[in-house]
Amino acid sequence: MLRVGSLASLLLALASLLSTAPAAAQIELGPGDDVEGALNALAPGDEVVLADGTYTLTSRFSFSAAGTAAEPILIRAAEGARPHFERPAADQNIWDIEEARHLTLRGLTFSGGSAGLRVSAASDFTIEGCEIFDTADVALRMNDGGTTYERISILRNHIHDTGGTGEGMYLGCNRDGCRIAGGLIAENHVHHTNAGDVSQGDGIELKEGSHGVTIRDNVIHDTNYPCLLGYSTVGNGEPNVVDPWPPFPQAERSEALPLAQRARSKSRTGYPHARRAPSSLAPVPQSRAKRGAPASAASRAQRAVQPPAASTPVRSRAKRSATSGRGRSDSVSPWLSSTSRASSRRRSSAFFCSVCPCRCRSARPSSSSFSMRVRSASSWYSTSAAPLFFRCASHSR
Repeated sequence: MLRVGSLASLLLALASLLSTAPAAAQIELGPGDDVEGALNALAPGDEVVLADGTYTLTSRFSFSAAGTAAEPILIRAAEGARPHFERPAADQNIWDIEEARHLTLRGLTFSGGSAGLRVSAASDFTIEGCEIFDTADVALRMNDGGTTYERISILRNHIHDTGGTGEGMYLGCNRDGCRIAGGLIAENHVHHTNAGDVSQGDGIELKEGSHGVTIRDNVIHDTNYPCLLGYSTVGNGEPNVVDPWPPFPQAERSEALPLAQRARSKSRTGYPHARRAPSSLAPVPQSRAKRGAPASAASRAQRAVQPPAASTPVRSRAKRSATSGRGRSDSVSPWLSSTSRASSRRRSSAFFCSVCPCRCRSARPSSSSFSMRVRSASSWYSTSAAPLFFRCASHSR
């Protein structure tokens, strides 16, 4: 039986131990500091605040950060700042993240290097409000062999001007070598993956075996290959969902879903991926239907729409990249969607598309004419003599 004095001593000892336990820290860093060393020393609950300025990298930059559900780790820009990590040489990735568990990156800019960010292992990992551009290869890569990336969120990022194979996001591996299991890819702007040296250039590529991923409200344009390509993802678990315009969902359980209408032949066949998985790359056509109506019902009849009055403006949005230095006006054309067939056979195989409006940019002009519906900021109308060749993807509200 413990005496009162012994009990008091024990309580004091426990209190002493608790008081010496490491507390979550806020770590402020700027250009010239050992950022790599600081990131490798992070503990659960820590927050890194990066000051404005350019952080030039000349050697390999890699780190691991593992938080917990109760104490996640945050690496973010300081209020009003835009820390810019640049790598002039193309022989290394900008950041190699060896492990990311309960980790968020927010408000950072990356340019140069080979890949922008390469993530080797991750769960409960978020990339939010970042910009990646002028890379010699893929901007964001999660394709380490044998890895399952769980609960990944890629939100409100700006990805543009890639080189090499040129994908904006390369998520998963060929032949189910690794996969994304659960996640959200939303409100990203991906464009200009079509430079002269780009061999492929998909906007977002979700690879074989991935499942439970929701893709919605992204703006993707000026790509070589389909803006959005997901293939060999059938039968692996919870279906992936492409949700271009709520409340009109599109659930993808077919073998392939390149969201590209009338794209050039390489885009439509998924070349060169078709050489490896030819059975999994048939493009899935898009269709139009009223809310609640089966997709196949809409494909049986074209809906007549009236052309706009001559005074009706075609609204577009123009953005300028302040950091790329290229002076490009990144204009995005109005909302576009066309009517195409969706057979009852395809729908019975668990594919459903009720409506797939897209935000597109012309890839190259054509004298061919066809009718399409165009949605400006305030109205719907039809037009003809529109460019026949274009690539499109889900829009941002």
